[in-house]
This record gives sequence, structure tokens and C-alpha cells, in this order.
Amino acid sequence: SHCVGLFFLLCIVSTVLCCKCAWHSVYSSTKAEDNVIVGQIISGGTTVGNSVLYQVQITQVYKGCYLTGVTIKMSTPAFSAACGVAALTLSQTYILTGSTDENNTLYITSCGYNEPFSTVTEEEKNFLDNWYNDCSGGCATGTMVNCLLAPCSVSNCNVTDAVCENNYCNSCNAYWWENEFTRVCFTPIIKL
Repeated sequence: SHCVGLFFLLCIVSTVLCCKCAWHSVYSSTKAEDNVIVGQIISGGTTVGNSVLYQVQITQVYKGCYLTGVTIKMSTPAFSAACGVAALTLSQTYILTGSTDENNTLYITSCGYNEPFSTVTEEEKNFLDNWYNDCSGGCATGTMVNCLLAPCSVSNCNVTDAVCENNYCNSCNAYWWENEFTRVCFTPIIKL
């Protein structure tokens, strides 16, 4: 009976310590996280306390208040159970999503989309290029356009309870979301 009790206790502890994430895609992370950047790891991988620290040279800002061309500090939990991102490779360029702490350090976890930028598809890059960055007050790349009609007013999605978001960066875009963070209806049905 002691073994059974110990087994259940270990199951409970392992469940509590596991990292559980609600999203893990370019789309959901861009919608949910405070920052979406592309950056090259220039130094780090050093464990300090419960964190692994890096220096990142930013090459593109899609969302957030960081500036392209600057070097920032980045931190991730040291343990996978705390949602730490596995070792990042020096000189590799990544898409990085996360929050900013009081010291302006980018804090990333495995719940965000933190992958080599070479794995981002053309469709995902197009989505990122067309993202409206609230912090900069403009499109991540390109410019705002004027549309004759709101894109959502001429678009339909056959997913129940999906919500449409108008986007005017570089073209007239209708982005459909289910449960706030899941992008659906990539090719919306145009209403005529």
C-alpha cells in the first residue's frame, strides 16, 4: 500500500511540474505573445540560477517595442518542466516570441514559437509581414492600405464561432480566429 501511495504521489508531482502550453504556432504565438522578433544568437547559453541567458542581435521586429539592429538579453527557464527552451545554437537565426521583463530582457518559453527562422513557411512569413505592430503604430513591413470595404465584410468562414479581424497591412486581409488564438479559414470564402 505504501508503494501505491508513493506511485500516486509521484504521478501528482510529475503532473504539477510538467510544462503545459495552450499554443505553439507562428499564428497563435504572434497573437498571444508581447514580442515576436527574428534574431541571431550571438552569445550565451550560460545557466545562471534557474535561467539560461543569451545575447540576441535583432534582425526583424514583427511585434513589440524592440528595435531592429540592437542587441538584447534573452532568458529562458533552465528546465523543460518549467517550459525552458532547449539549447539554442550560437550564430543561428531564430524566430523568438515572448514577454519583456522590467529589465527589458526577452523572456521566452517552450510555449511560444521559438524555432530556427529557416523553418518558417512562406505563408507564415507573409502573415508576419502583414502584422500590425501596435507598439510601432504601423505594419511590421510595408504600409497600411485603404480598402473599399472592410475585409471581414466580404469574407466568410465555415468554422462555428470563428471571429474575423480586419487587417490593412500591405493589402486587405481578413484573419479568422477560433478560440482567440487558433487561426482558421486561411482561404476565406469571399461573399458576393
